[in-house]
Amino acid sequence: MSRRRKIRIQGDEEEEPTLDISSLIDVSFLLLIYFLVTATLQPQEVDVGLSLPSMMTPPSSTEERPLTLRLNDDGSVVADPAGTPQQLGTPTEDFEFPELSARLQTFKNLADQRNWNAMVVLMADDNANHQQLMSVFNAITGAGITDVTLSGFRDG
Repeated sequence: MSRRRKIRIQGDEEEEPTLDISSLIDVSFLLLIYFLVTATLQPQEVDVGLSLPSMMTPPSSTEERPLTLRLNDDGSVVADPAGTPQQLGTPTEDFEFPELSARLQTFKNLADQRNWNAMVVLMADDNANHQQLMSVFNAITGAGITDVTLSGFRDG
């Protein structure tokens, strides 16, 4: 039995391939910085303070009634849906309701003139977008109205 020996010649060894990833890391950090700088920030939501009533109190005036708003699943807002509905539009690109804000400000001014407590009943569709609901809350608090009742409904 003969032994076989493998003879290695210097310089014939295969070197392990290496991959230099330092440039890849630089590019990834540049992309991260680019996306952080160019990202549009959503407007911060207004803090809505909620106060729950301990008991039902009758309105101080027989004419005092809350403003009823309905947020549909398509994002449209309707005022007084049970009586004579008034369409208050859909949100703009930056999630604001200009018609709703104007209507709420008018309602708040009227309530202040008549010494009423401005109250809003918001009926939101169960399928309504969360951002649109928060935009309606922002419009309500932007008008200075603090008494809000929230209820849900489902069409269909």
